[in-house]
Amino acid sequence: NDVVFERNYNATLIYKKKNGGNPNSLRKYVTPEGLKLGTWQFYMRTRYKHNKLPDFHISRLEELGFAWNKVAHNFERGFQTTLKYMDQNGGNPNAALKYKTPEGFKLGYWQSSIRCRYKNGALSAEKIEKFEKIGFIWNHLEAQFERGLKTTEMFKDQNGGEPNAPHSYITPNGFNLGAWQRDLRVRIRKGKVSADKVKR
Repeated sequence: NDVVFERNYNATLIYKKKNGGNPNSLRKYVTPEGLKLGTWQFYMRTRYKHNKLPDFHISRLEELGFAWNKVAHNFERGFQTTLKYMDQNGGNPNAALKYKTPEGFKLGYWQSSIRCRYKNGALSAEKIEKFEKIGFIWNHLEAQFERGLKTTEMFKDQNGGEPNAPHSYITPNGFNLGAWQRDLRVRIRKGKVSADKVKR
């Protein structure tokens, strides 16, 4: 009924403002007032799928950016955020595990879930190709090395050819470059880094 729709629609609007422009809540999400918003959104998707949702409700939800296929929407959102991260980080798409966008999207954890899906064979060939085209690395340790190397190159460019960051140096996007370089030196000393990587 319309009263229920309006109440949940307004709650979706508030959710969107609090979550960086994303109106799609988790299935179990309950508002501070006790409204089961996640369940209601799931119900809206089910009714939409069975052509039981009035056009007026459909258009209002779509104006908010409401996704009818949440899985596809979440993938696209993560991928677009990865592209944006790549633009801002010298062409490197691999975010640190704990990296969160200024809007609050946990990109590092999202990428980690994509790596798990890849490892478990749950990612389509089309999606794999999309990631590989932008230089995404499936192995987490390899990705960490590439990110550290790229960040070192950027640091070198910004500091007159000096690649060695101070121990406590953290990049503006939260990557602890000083600590990464320190750990790498220790691993090189212990012979735990391939000759190819040492050369690079």
